[in-house]
Amino acid sequence: MTAQSSAHLRETLTNAGHLLPLPSEPAALANVMEIELRRHLCEAAGTLARAEIAEGTERSFPDLEFSGEAFGGGHRAVDIKCARIKQLKAGTPSTNLNNRIALYTGNTYFLWPDLKFSGILRPFSDYAEQISIVVLYRFDPTIPERIADVQVVAHETWRIGSKARASATREYIGSVQKLDDVVNGTGEFASAKEFYDYWRHSARKWKKSPEAERLLRQELERRPR
Repeated sequence: MTAQSSAHLRETLTNAGHLLPLPSEPAALANVMEIELRRHLCEAAGTLARAEIAEGTERSFPDLEFSGEAFGGGHRAVDIKCARIKQLKAGTPSTNLNNRIALYTGNTYFLWPDLKFSGILRPFSDYAEQISIVVLYRFDPTIPERIADVQVVAHETWRIGSKARASATREYIGSVQKLDDVVNGTGEFASAKEFYDYWRHSARKWKKSPEAERLLRQELERRPR
């Protein structure tokens, strides 16, 4: 088979049934993008000297862990997020995300940063830096790739934090929702300390975590009497 251009190649493969459209369900589409970006980042980091990369699972935190002299020593947590831009009437540009990004689970490793929870590579406080890589996109059901106007930004996670939860039913810390604020890293907090103090304050009224209670009990039992 020969093709005169990339567009011709894609059309030929699609017509022959060799290319299938990506899923339209938001979580499934985000999962495909996250896996692909994770693979790309691992390959790029793997070309660096004195660099170490560890991968989490689909449900662990963080998605990637960078360490070694190439990254300034210590461990860096990198979490990949995908955020759909809100859909408005045709021709009307949106300035908001469809939903707030879930930055952290607030009642486990974030609230108790010195404890080693399951599903996290190491205690939260062991990380010298917390980075969120956010893939922003517009959903377009008329094209096979389903995504358009893709923009990728990276910030220290606290910089896109808000004072709102990402979910009304789960213990997730939410991001700001305005598109420009996410792109520019202009969240609702002036410093990392302000962000952590706000979300770790007892007034946040997190639901109790059974795992946190178990780990705290174990720590108390280890202490000499």
